[in-house]
Amino acid sequence: MSLGRLAQSPLLLLLSSTVLGQAILSAANLGVGLLLIRHASDIDYGHYVLVQTTLMLLTGLQGGWITGPLTVLASKQPEAERKQMIGAAYRGQQRLARLTALLALPLLLLLWTTGVLDQEKAALCAATVLAGWAVLEREYLRAILLIYTRAGAIVGADGVYVAVLLASVAAAVFWLPAPMAVWAVLGLAAAALAANLLARRSLARDPGWSQQGGEGIWREMRPLGLWAITGILVYWSFSQGYNYLLAARLDVQAVAAVAATRLLLMPVNLLTAGVKGVLVPLASRWLPQLGIPGLIRRLALLGLGILVPAALYCLLLWIFRDWVYQHLLQKQIAQRDLMLALWTGIFLLCMLRDTVQTVLFVRERFKLLTYLATINAVFSFAAMLLLMEHFGAPGAVMGILLGELLYTAGVMALLRRETKMATASPTMAG
Repeated sequence: MSLGRLAQSPLLLLLSSTVLGQAILSAANLGVGLLLIRHASDIDYGHYVLVQTTLMLLTGLQGGWITGPLTVLASKQPEAERKQMIGAAYRGQQRLARLTALLALPLLLLLWTTGVLDQEKAALCAATVLAGWAVLEREYLRAILLIYTRAGAIVGADGVYVAVLLASVAAAVFWLPAPMAVWAVLGLAAAALAANLLARRSLARDPGWSQQGGEGIWREMRPLGLWAITGILVYWSFSQGYNYLLAARLDVQAVAAVAATRLLLMPVNLLTAGVKGVLVPLASRWLPQLGIPGLIRRLALLGLGILVPAALYCLLLWIFRDWVYQHLLQKQIAQRDLMLALWTGIFLLCMLRDTVQTVLFVRERFKLLTYLATINAVFSFAAMLLLMEHFGAPGAVMGILLGELLYTAGVMALLRRETKMATASPTMAG
């Protein structure tokens, strides 16, 4: 497919709609963060960030075990088989989520009644269980809409999610009693449930999913999923788990300070997430046409295309940082400029790398990526612990940047290996 034909294709519509959806989500998350930073205590905001970190781990595990492998496998199947695969995976996902919630809630009740958790922490954990169940279903349904390239349904569901989330958090901040963090997490759950209703309505139309058959998909996904979730666990440990390290080594206020600075880069982060969500099904279709070298070039061009506006945003943010911290965040954060510069480097690096890394997902190189992530996690955590002793909270961000640099170098080496293999094999080269 030439670039001219691509510009007129439904795939570009899906890509642009997904980016639009992520822009809406970015604005909503920024709005939620600003409301909590300005009106909640650092402890409440820190707790909310820790819950978000946990939800990111859950959705990452679901993506590695279910939606990631399903997207790769289902995109290659005829419509009837695809519907059966999607239906079987959905039924399994629902059973797993219900079982987890049914086990977690009685355990929390026991911990509360025995005094291990106080009332506020027990309520926060219970709200997190509910939000986790709703968010997992939302992520699954969103992945299916991507497979079916239903751009309008994706944007509509995202819009409903944003509206309910902002209204819920505003109510938590201005009208509902303390603690704000519990109500904000319940707002996440309510927003996901509302989006799920709209997404299911869209998927009720043909082609949706089949209520029968397709159970064999679990056998096909298992080899990919085992390595994928292992890699996600390891990668999450140094890319997101630093929040728990900050809370353990410093305090919850340190979590709030680092998160507040990171929040300013959320438009860049969620733009990346929007593109990543649609790239796997796109790359699966492009690979037979372009071969490995051509696919890498096309993904690199897409990466550069989204890097330019992201870099412009980062430049404007740096120029007006004094105004942003004083009037927008209304917070004085120690070593803010250092943390802002570090986060900027991390987000721009990850944006370009994650785009071309899609080749390795489509080629099912999950085992190699897991080995690479494990090496990086050990290195990054060691760097965090060492640097936090000398720089405090910014030391954790320095460790993340060093880990991302090492991971990027490994990804580039794996892509070079794939290119050499494709050159040696005319079939792979296209």
